[in-house]
Amino acid sequence: MNKLDMNEDVYSYMSKGISTQSFMDSEQVLDSVGDFYKQNIKSLQIRFKKEFKMSLKEKGMLIGKKLINKQANDKIKDDVAYINSIIDWIYSQITIEKDKNVIERLRFNRNAEEIFRSGKIVDANDIALLFTTFAKQLRLPTAQLYTIDKNKIENVLNGEKYCGHIFCECYCGDKWYLVDPAFRKIAEEYDPNSIKITYLGKGEKTYVAYDRQVDKEQKGIANHLENQRKLLKEMIERSEEQDLVQ
Repeated sequence: MNKLDMNEDVYSYMSKGISTQSFMDSEQVLDSVGDFYKQNIKSLQIRFKKEFKMSLKEKGMLIGKKLINKQANDKIKDDVAYINSIIDWIYSQITIEKDKNVIERLRFNRNAEEIFRSGKIVDANDIALLFTTFAKQLRLPTAQLYTIDKNKIENVLNGEKYCGHIFCECYCGDKWYLVDPAFRKIAEEYDPNSIKITYLGKGEKTYVAYDRQVDKEQKGIANHLENQRKLLKEMIERSEEQDLVQ
């Protein structure tokens, strides 16, 4: 649980928060996510059964229906399906804002309840806030991981305005997962200092984490960018000190 960087009881932490305070009835959230979970499990079972049958056919093997069902169930990762279900439910409740003026005005400026009640998200930060809020409410320890494209660090330090990308780290089934709610991706193994992704359609990119927050007050885009530059400078200074020691 050390990714939360805290001393208090983990479930005590999950009941607090400026930007990620729960605002809906927990039973309602659980029931809604549960409906998507049942759908996801069913679709996974169907897909795995097809894959398993195809594999057997290619090998010229025939086995009973019970064994096929068992193989499909064994292959399902319940915690991944559950995390996906939270994301699916959130996206069923919101749409993406298209107005550029509205986007600029609202970025890093709302808490989770304000985002959810509006029915619209403006960026990756918004969807990360929603995911963190509902994951916490469902008793899954979750933190937000602020990252930057490795090739953009120097540009940002020289004054370029670039927000980077926000992932979430979610503890489910006795394991931490890297979750990208904006693109509905989940990684079971990852290095926060070198997050390699290829699903943005521009080849492979490497993101570096410069901050981890369990809850952060939203004070606007200017404040976010200023804080980002400060944290990046501190990160580089620490890195240089470590190199000198080595």
